[in-house]
Amino acid sequence: MKRVLALAVHVVMLSFCDAKKCSPLKLISATRTEWAGGVAGRHGSNYNLELRFSSKYKIELDSVWFKTEGTYGLKQEENHSAFSLQVKTKTSSTNTFFEIIGGSFHDDGLRQHPDDFEKLQDVSNPFRVKGEAVVSYFFNKKKCFLAIPVFSNNPPINYP
Repeated sequence: MKRVLALAVHVVMLSFCDAKKCSPLKLISATRTEWAGGVAGRHGSNYNLELRFSSKYKIELDSVWFKTEGTYGLKQEENHSAFSLQVKTKTSSTNTFFEIIGGSFHDDGLRQHPDDFEKLQDVSNPFRVKGEAVVSYFFNKKKCFLAIPVFSNNPPINYP
């Protein structure tokens, strides 16, 4: 019994150590703006994530998962046809900031039959981290995850 308890304590201690190894990336803000186009059936979402970490660390972004959109790579050479994605980096003397800007476009008007209409639904989360979105990144040669628990919703935009 003492062995099992000691092993459990050891596992818990390791999980706290791993959490500390992945802690430098912090969420500043997460916003979402829903929009509808002037043509029937066209709609989408614009996402904006602002992240910060100390400039003394080296962090490489890997990918981002959005609950109703899917997973997208954040490397500069990757292109996505159904989702626009841009990463901006700003560096000060003490901090580095990442701004991840994403946008989806859906056109339900292209469907031939009412039964074919695409309905936005939750997309499977490959990272098994709870949240509305998850950013994966590399820190100290270890893959880490930052959960975005909830988005602040901006007022929707309805184009004429």
